[in-house]
This record gives sequence, structure tokens and C-alpha cells, in this order.
Amino acid sequence: MTSNTTLPIREIALAPSVRAIFSKRGTDDHSNPYAGFNICHYTGDDTQHIDECRQQLCTHLGINAEQLIIPRQTHSTNIAVIDSVPFDPDSLIDVDALVTNLKGVALVINTADCVPILLAEENAGVIAAAHSGWRGTFGNIAAKTVQKMVELGASPLRIKAYIGPSICWECFEVGNDVVLKFRQVFGYNRDILKFKHFKSHIDLQEACRQQLVKAGVVNNNITLSGICSHCNPKQYFTARTHGIKSGRTASLIIQE
Repeated sequence: MTSNTTLPIREIALAPSVRAIFSKRGTDDHSNPYAGFNICHYTGDDTQHIDECRQQLCTHLGINAEQLIIPRQTHSTNIAVIDSVPFDPDSLIDVDALVTNLKGVALVINTADCVPILLAEENAGVIAAAHSGWRGTFGNIAAKTVQKMVELGASPLRIKAYIGPSICWECFEVGNDVVLKFRQVFGYNRDILKFKHFKSHIDLQEACRQQLVKAGVVNNNITLSGICSHCNPKQYFTARTHGIKSGRTASLIIQE
């Protein structure tokens, strides 16, 4: 990060008592795959840089470091329920979605082309964040996260969802192995399985939207950012451009 204290973030009005945020890179150094705002601790960035970015974020949110919950994602469908802070860091390994009914706890998902999903049911005081790449989407992590929210008292009909910056279908070309897997789940759904120049593509954002609707979330309560990370590598981290060893876009949700 630079000495500029203005964070490169965008806040989304998901619910009156809920703050939903996703980060941008916020840098002119586009040659360095870690340059800019990055709080992801497991992709090879310098520890000091990560700590500085996290401290700036905590200051912005008015919380301390133990209230910033960041899992070690592995493209699983494992979900952690955050029921106290500090939370055991070992319990955040191999976790790709977070759910809580605590206030003042920021749930963070890191992505670099995969789909970040932020969810809030304000009436029940339950929030969630999920990471849905193609493996997570195939495993229906979106619906599983909704179900975990329901177990904490949320109603799907009142859940508001925001699908953040992630790779668009035109950029997400896939092989036949992935196509076959998605046909197992979605059949020949042409809104999800698409073709361009005789190549197979998948619309992950649309797949996640459909899974949320099937889980009971009202379609009008789902917002898609419409932002492609891969189309905008100067503004967002993208693994398909910067490589796996790069920073990540942080998507977070916190209720006050």
C-alpha cells in the first residue's frame, strides 16, 4: 500500500444495518501482481504488506484484527459458523463460506476471478459470505450457505444477496471435463453453458444466481455487480492474468 489512507473500496447498500464491501487494487503499479490493496495471506504476498492493508481496513471499519474473519479457502464447500471472537484460526482452514449472527464481525472472502457472494437477512441478524469458483458452484456452495443461514434463524425470502466482481462468461472458457460436470447439475441450461467461437464457456455468476433462487432467495433480492475481474486487470486481481501467485479482491460483510 501507499501512504494514502483512502482505501480503494466500494460499499454496497445491501441492508440498512449491514455494510457490504469489495476492494479494488488501487494502484498504478500494474506490473507487480501483489501491488495495491491485498489482505489475502496464503498466495505469496509479503506479510508486512498484508498486515498494513488489514490494519487500514480494520481502522476503516472501526474493529480490531480479531473481528476480521478470513478463511484459508481451498475451493471446498465447507462452511464455518462464527459464533465467537476470537475464532480459532485452525477452524478457518479449508473453509470457503462463513456465516454468523454476531454484530461487529467482518466476514471476508478473497477472490481473483471466482464469484464472491455476500448475503444478509437483517430481520434475523444473520449474514454470510461465500466463495464460489467452478468447483464451489458445482458443489452448490451458494445454496448450502443459505441453508446454514436458515439454521441460524434466517428466512430465505428475506435474504438479500450481492454477487461481486468475478470473471464473466465470455472470459471463462472451460474444457469438456468442466462442461460435463456442469451438465450433471444444470443440464443443458443455455443461460449457464454457452458457446463462443466454437469454445465452451460457463456463466458462473448466473449459475450462482440460479442456485440462490432454487434455495429460496427471491430473484429481486439478488444483485449482480456486472463487473468482470478478468476484463479489468488494472482495477481487480485476476488469476487468469496475474497468475495464482497474486493478490486477491476482498469481499466482506459486517452488521452493526
